[in-house]
Amino acid sequence: IIGGGALVVLVPVCAILAAIALPSYNDYVIRSKVAQSISALQPLKLQVQEFNARQGRCPTGTDPGFPGHDQFITQGFSSVQFGRFENHHCGIEATLATGKSTIDGDLLWLEFDPDATRWECSGETEDKYLPVDCRG
Repeated sequence: IIGGGALVVLVPVCAILAAIALPSYNDYVIRSKVAQSISALQPLKLQVQEFNARQGRCPTGTDPGFPGHDQFITQGFSSVQFGRFENHHCGIEATLATGKSTIDGDLLWLEFDPDATRWECSGETEDKYLPVDCRG
């Protein structure tokens, strides 16, 4: 009788804990995939900045030394493009492809402001999945 009573209490408690923990864990996995993808783009920031300083313009994917738009597939992107944004900042636009349907297809932008020599990060993905410095 005592064992049965403990089981009646234990099963609902475990179900409640699982209902709370599973969504949190899924959010954590998505956040880590987005962070890994963004860090794969970090080396390109310096390359864009140096190109802009040398050439006086924003690079494109056809400029020598810049990877093609599909060379980041193994790093969580379906496409990575270089160019100039409407606000005249140079930048990188990347389309997420992490295997998580919640965020796949969302765009991330890394923008370089040549006048202020600083980078900004933003994206279409919900803020809870983006690193703190990319949240809008």
